[in-house]
Amino acid sequence: MACERQMPNKVPVQRWRFLILVVMGLTALTCDGAEPPPQPLLVHGLTSAQVSSSSAFAGAIQHLQRTLKLSALPVPLTADSLKSVRMVWLVSPMSAPPGDGAIPDPVTIASTLLRYVEDGGSLWMMIQGEAGTPGSEWAQAILSRLGVVPGNRRTGAKRLRLPERPPWTGGLTWTTGGITPLDIEESPILGKAVLVPNDLAQKPFEEKAPDYAGLAIILGELGKGRVVILGDAEWLKRPAWDAPASDNQLVLEGLLDWTMSRGQERP
Repeated sequence: MACERQMPNKVPVQRWRFLILVVMGLTALTCDGAEPPPQPLLVHGLTSAQVSSSSAFAGAIQHLQRTLKLSALPVPLTADSLKSVRMVWLVSPMSAPPGDGAIPDPVTIASTLLRYVEDGGSLWMMIQGEAGTPGSEWAQAILSRLGVVPGNRRTGAKRLRLPERPPWTGGLTWTTGGITPLDIEESPILGKAVLVPNDLAQKPFEEKAPDYAGLAIILGELGKGRVVILGDAEWLKRPAWDAPASDNQLVLEGLLDWTMSRGQERP
């Protein structure tokens, strides 16, 4: 009789334990099957060799891949192919963007990229070249549309302490392989433009290296998007990227934070 009285009490306990195990199992399956949010897509103008683990850009590439998914510029470069792109990074603009073999019209490419920014995208351009030129007709077309004029001379390598005003990067030390000084029209196309000059009081590493007045960095808004133009690409390469006294990693993170945070000002 005692056993018969205990049985009804044990059954609910067993059922309760079973339900707990079922819920735990379903929870585990849900967690295991849940996909992390996709990383924002950054497309770049680098070659496959330049994004390899042995390239001069390797350190910067690995740093970016922590939070971004990197891919080459889409082929062809159109409004549709840029729809899922969060940022276009023209590190060292090539002679022609990717295409189907035909050479695209520079004005068309510039218009496509600037419309992409106006709709909420982000564009980084880094001016690099032996003579300080942007490196391609379509890169020049973009700068021209933005009212930015690159110089035709290049400074020596230097360490530039940034003024306090640039959003997210103020006070950091930017180590560069040399700056192509930039100029901008009096009525800039970019809204809320922030202009960072090349401070001539901060001398290049080599005593007799050339140094020229002009802008080192230009930040601004275009429509719903943001634009960053820098007068150097060497700062993302070795040895500047790995220099012990360099804040280049923090500069990169700061510029990314500002670029990707639409509508937010400096905290």
